Amino acid sequence: MKKCIVSVVFAVLIGAVLVAQAKPVVVVAPFDTKGVAQDEAEVITELFTAEYANTGSASVVDRNSFDKIKTQLSFQSSDWSNADKVAQLGKALNANHVAVGQLLKFRGQIITTIKIIDVNTTTILASYTEKVKDIEKLLDKLPEICKELSNKVGASSMKYKVGDIGEGGGIVFYVSSEGFDVYDGKGSVTRCHYLEMSTINLGESKWGSYVGGTISELGYGKSNTYKMVSRMSEPSVENSAAYRCIQYKTETSKEGEWFLPNLEEAKLMMKTQSEQLKAETTDKYWVSDESVNSLDIEYMRKLFRIRYYDELYFRGERYSVRAVRAF
Repeated sequence: MKKCIVSVVFAVLIGAVLVAQAKPVVVVAPFDTKGVAQDEAEVITELFTAEYANTGSASVVDRNSFDKIKTQLSFQSSDWSNADKVAQLGKALNANHVAVGQLLKFRGQIITTIKIIDVNTTTILASYTEKVKDIEKLLDKLPEICKELSNKVGASSMKYKVGDIGEGGGIVFYVSSEGFDVYDGKGSVTRCHYLEMSTINLGESKWGSYVGGTISELGYGKSNTYKMVSRMSEPSVENSAAYRCIQYKTETSKEGEWFLPNLEEAKLMMKTQSEQLKAETTDKYWVSDESVNSLDIEYMRKLFRIRYYDELYFRGERYSVRAVRAF
């Protein structure tokens, strides 16, 4: 029993470490100043550091570690203009990125410029410029500035874009630098950044039978699909749209990785891939929702021609199936 407990605890700790390592490590340099009081620049630096950490997109090096390494490297204030020196400092701190800021007073305005630099390539991943009348207005802007910078950095590091062929051989139709949770219906949750759809229409199936508890939010299509299949006594590709998706595979993906999208995921798919889907001979696609509200029904009828299970109207109808995969 003790060995089992130790193994579980160890696994949890390893999982936590892996999650932490998935985030880039960022060093925030003291903001340089021209015409702005040094103590105000120090306040902006500290608050920017806290707000950037609050975005959750990166792990920020604490100030004590930063000062210690900077002293060891004999790093001078003038070195911030030297990209190679900045990269050297970042590497010494095991950081991926360095945030460098400047406060400049010009004609009654405070101009703030902030750059996020990649330590390995010394290239600028993201930059932001803000003009304000006084320092207090800049304080109010910091959350917005940090969010935009982190989004830009996240977007620049994404491997795929909408329209690319994804890891599973499908067409990428949704990209999220922040990521989203995908629930498999068995108790596991995976953080993903992309959704891809099968390059082909898989054919026509019945929806299946009523299972209860389907969810329309992003990330729950896989869970819905598992419920639909697991609660059918004899699922087949003919009588279950979900089973047809689960059976689908490609050269770079396995059975069980694909699922029937729910309403929210289908909306995203139709939003970026509507031209291709409309060009097909079919005009109706299943989603893994048993019921939706009246606003969504109207939305589907007008634009996306999506169908969902409703025992009053669609008990035995056959509609097309498009599989989705998250990664």
